[in-house]
Amino acid sequence: MKRQFAASAVVLPALACLLAPEASAQVEFWDVIKIAEYTQDSADTQPAMPDGYAAEVVVEITDPGDISAAEVSSAKSPRMLMGDGLEWTGEEEFATQADLDMVWPGSMMYAISITAGALAPSSQGFTIPVDNYPAGAPYLTGASFGYLSGVDPALPIVITWNSPASTSSFAVFVDIFRESNGERVFAEDFIDDQSTGTTIPGGTLIAGEAYVLEIGHTNVQFLMPDPTGFNSEGVVAFENITSVAFVAGGPSGSCEGDADGSGLVDFGDITSVLNNWLQSCGP
Repeated sequence: MKRQFAASAVVLPALACLLAPEASAQVEFWDVIKIAEYTQDSADTQPAMPDGYAAEVVVEITDPGDISAAEVSSAKSPRMLMGDGLEWTGEEEFATQADLDMVWPGSMMYAISITAGALAPSSQGFTIPVDNYPAGAPYLTGASFGYLSGVDPALPIVITWNSPASTSSFAVFVDIFRESNGERVFAEDFIDDQSTGTTIPGGTLIAGEAYVLEIGHTNVQFLMPDPTGFNSEGVVAFENITSVAFVAGGPSGSCEGDADGSGLVDFGDITSVLNNWLQSCGP
């Protein structure tokens, strides 16, 4: 259920004129991400250590026939990419950062190669910088952790998170996946790194269903189209991702005054009322 950058989301207004792909671009978009994975299992608590690490490579194309085989080089043997329609991906999990860096060390040149298909042969070179993960793990703050399983999912759910510990973090993202099939039901990408909250619209979640929320801080290096490579925009990134597993709550109302469905009448109920002030509940 890892997330990758989408071509439409990556181009920020200030960079659009520099990164807009040319008509001759062979690949729509590509990215390479080194990830530190964390888990939050209690309220308002920052995970201290990663559970593991991962590397992800994504190549997006415009026609399924463009690629029928592709690989990415590494410090070990080449890693094969797997195709799924218009997206070819490679994901690899590692127990430690040292294990990851043995395969994907920094300050080394790599290449994504298309070896079969309409675009073959072609390749895109890139360099992974020295490790530049954001400082500290992201985590849900305040009562957000409990709201996910305590609030009636028919109501909007306000969640908050910690601000990145340094200015090196380029952006924040929040995704929610349905655990049963991996479907992404909520996505908010490239949130300004000074922002520390968002609202999950009412009706996004289904009461009683299991979900995984992922919140991430990311450092991004944007790469301009390279005419000698794929001639399309790309990204090399370092991300800290924290996962929160939860089961969406049931309808509220079992406790008079419990507006947020947490099972408790507290200041969270005042916040819920103010967040939904003047909303119409009728037809």
